[in-house]
Amino acid sequence: MRLFKDLTLMCLLCLCASCMQWLLETPTFMLKNVTVTSLGPATIQLTLGIEVYNPNRCSLTLKALDFKLFLTDREIGSGSLTKASVVIPARSSTVLDVSVSAGYRDVSAYLGEALSGATLPYRFEGKAKVEVGPLPATVPFSKEGRIQFGGTGQHGQVLKRLLEGLR
Repeated sequence: MRLFKDLTLMCLLCLCASCMQWLLETPTFMLKNVTVTSLGPATIQLTLGIEVYNPNRCSLTLKALDFKLFLTDREIGSGSLTKASVVIPARSSTVLDVSVSAGYRDVSAYLGEALSGATLPYRFEGKAKVEVGPLPATVPFSKEGRIQFGGTGQHGQVLKRLLEGLR
């Protein structure tokens, strides 16, 4: 009898977990800003401000995030946030700062425009692992828009001089 109760409970839990995708309103992921944070010999370090909005009536926990960033349909970098435990309250948003390394070769075609203050078309896509209570879900996302690069201070001036030297 106890075995039957345990099996029934396990089946109900599995059913709840599989139905989670239907019950969960999909959180949205939006690229809010891109900032040049440091320069290396062959790479540019970018910090992405990623806004995560939770439309659900209860809080959710972001456990992991894997993504790719494209400028005008060319991948310039990818990143991940692993072993995360970011709680996003119900019906609110949180901005996460995530670092991405991009090679000069990958972004050189866009640097002039970016540093002049122009907005560039982007695509930001990936998967997020979230939990609502004890129930996990994997949420794919893709967002397109236009973004203006920040960080035109010291790093921006160095990049401008570097670009002028390459011409």
